Order: sequence, then C-alpha cells, then structure tokens
Amino acid sequence: MIIEKIKAKSFAKKGKIDSWWWAEASMNPYRGCYHDCKYCDGKAEAYHIHEDFATRIQGKINSPKLLDQFFKKLGYFPTNRSKTSTLVDFIPGSKLTIESTQPSKFICCVGGGVCDVYQPAEKKLKITQKLLQVVYDYNFPLFLLTKNKFVLRDLDLLKKINNFSYANIGFSITLADEKDQKIVEPNASTTRERFETIRKLRSEGIHSGILFLPVLPWIGDTENNMNTIFKQAKEANAEYILVGGMTLKPGRNKKEFLNMIKQNYPDLLDSYITLYSNENKYGQPDKNQIKNLGLINPVVKAYQYCKRYKIPIRMPRYIPEGRIDTNIRISTILFHLAIIKALRPPIWYNTYPFQEAAQFIDSYNIDLQELSKNQINALPISEKVLPYVFEFLETRRCNYLEDIGEFKTLFVN
Repeated sequence: MIIEKIKAKSFAKKGKIDSWWWAEASMNPYRGCYHDCKYCDGKAEAYHIHEDFATRIQGKINSPKLLDQFFKKLGYFPTNRSKTSTLVDFIPGSKLTIESTQPSKFICCVGGGVCDVYQPAEKKLKITQKLLQVVYDYNFPLFLLTKNKFVLRDLDLLKKINNFSYANIGFSITLADEKDQKIVEPNASTTRERFETIRKLRSEGIHSGILFLPVLPWIGDTENNMNTIFKQAKEANAEYILVGGMTLKPGRNKKEFLNMIKQNYPDLLDSYITLYSNENKYGQPDKNQIKNLGLINPVVKAYQYCKRYKIPIRMPRYIPEGRIDTNIRISTILFHLAIIKALRPPIWYNTYPFQEAAQFIDSYNIDLQELSKNQINALPISEKVLPYVFEFLETRRCNYLEDIGEFKTLFVN
C-alpha cells in the first residue's frame, strides 16, 4: 500500500437532508480505500478516483483546516476550543453568549461511503481524528460510517462529542459468514469484530447501528445470512439496521465485482450478468429480471426481520440544537411513511409526495405550528400528505405509525 499526502481544494459542503443518516454535510478525508470491498461504488469512474484504488491511498491532509473554515464561514464559533486566538479568550462568559447566538446546527457525516475513514492509512495520518476534534470544538452532532474496529482508538473523543451533542457510529455489515466476508471485503475488520465494536460503543452510551447494504443477491439475501445478522445485531444492542440493495455501475465497479463472482461463486455468474444486463448508469438492476430471477426486494425481506427482532429499519433521528422541532418531527414522520407505505401491502405505492413534502418541511424556516390551516394548504404539499401534517399539529401523534408500533422509535430526543 502506498500512502500519499495531498491537499484538497474543497472539502465539506452543506446540502439537503440525507434521510438515511440525517446528515446535511458529508466529507471524505481519503481518496481510495485499502479495504478493497468488491462491490464498492466508490470505484466507479463517476467519482474520478485513480485506477489503483485499493493500493494507493491519498490522504487530504488539509481537510481539518478546511472543515474549520467551513464552520466559520457558516457563522459558527469553536466554543469547545480552549484557545481561539481571538478577544473571546479574554472575556469571561463570552463563549456562552456566542453559543446562544449561533445558527442552528446540523449533523455532519464523516465518511460518505467512497472511502473508509478508519482504513489503515488513518493510523499514520490521523486525519479522521483531527476532523473529530474540529467537530467537537464547534459542538456539532456527528454521524460516522466505517467497517473498521480501529474507530475505538478515538473512543474518548467520540464520548466527548456525544456528551456535548450527539455521536452515532454506523457499521456496514453485509455477510455473517466470515469466509464469504473475507472474499467480498478482504481487508476490512471481520464481521465478528464489527459486532464487538458496536457492543462496546453502546456500552459507553454512544449511538451505533448497522448499515446492511448492499445486500448481495443470492449471497447476502439468504434466510441464514439475514437472520444471523439481525440476531447478532440484537445481541450487540444495535439501535437500527438500514437496508439497501446492490448497485453495479458500468465500468470498473461492475467489472471487478463480476470478476470476483467468477472466481469464487461461478454458479452465480450468469445470474448476476443477467440481473445487471441493462447497463443502468446508476447501477440499478433490471426490474424485469428481478422478477424473472425470482428475487424479492431485500428491504421488504429485512422489514420482516426488523419486526421480529424489534430493531428499527430507520435510524432514530437526533434533532440538532436550534432547529424547528415541529417541522423536523413532521418531516421525519413523512420520510418514515414513505418507506413503510412502500413495504407494506400493497407493495407498490407512490411515495414521492411524502418524500417531496418531507424535504420541503425539513428546510422550511417557519414553524408550521404558527401557520393557519389555509396557509399550510397553500404550501407545496400534496393533498395525500396533508392529513398526516394536520394530525401531528393537532395531536403530536401519527396514528398510522403508532398502530404498527413505529412511532416511538423515530427520535433520539
């Protein structure tokens, strides 16, 4: 493995809410990933990553400085930093005053999925550790994604972030059988090690759960694999399991994965070639072939396991300081309804109106509780969605989700 130090021109950017892990800014401190997972979407040419993705790792050594600048440009101040090199250091109590006048916070995601922030290069460069320190300095809530037990190196720092704000560590876990796991994810921590790390984090009061994605057809979607992962997740006290199917983007991503299948699961090669024969630019499988090959949507299957083991299929949402509580709660309910209505009979359900309304309400800067019914009716919210909005405004409840036992699990606070 070759480790290179590079300087990034830009690093973090604030965008729309990500309804998977509720982050509004994500960052990747590395280019390339030694874990070398064979399904990795990060290898796709669309991300403009170098060819030797798994053997030449580039660390963005100036990313902590860029994150610091990012926060400052948005109007935030490092209230948890002992020395700020400003007059504030000499004015007693001024940090508390500044903290109360800052813009509302949002969750930052360290690790956007195209690299692992705790891959072996982190032991040498310590970029992720420095990023976490900046997140703590500015008292921001955090979501972190990894497949490596090395995250425990920063346990004390994560506990500080969680004590002052919120820290949630998500672990990608796809295969229970470690022989399969080492074929597909050759250099990541083992499945057992990841579950042990979740158990440790939860015992320390840190939020943690599982990203069961991608679910590999015919390998990861078997009864044995899915049941084992959910059972071990329950034993590890995981707070959630997010589930998603596998994409294979044409080019390096698809070619490398199919080569792995040919070498290790040759009986499945023709089925995979057929399933992804449509060459969809986003890597989505052929919908017609899903039915022809007898596959069931893995999220539909996983939902049944979630009910069996009483683990949420969505990540409970933390509401950052300064946000409009009513709007965030309504938005979260609508995002959840979009998922649940698509999974419960009938299986097909047009959930776009729920998703669109959720995105709009999430960023709307007026508390819906302060608007009249006519004013709310005038907002760009579908008539299909409005009854759920008015129900919450009147009762602070959602009867549909309460009836299926999924209302109380929506929020951390």
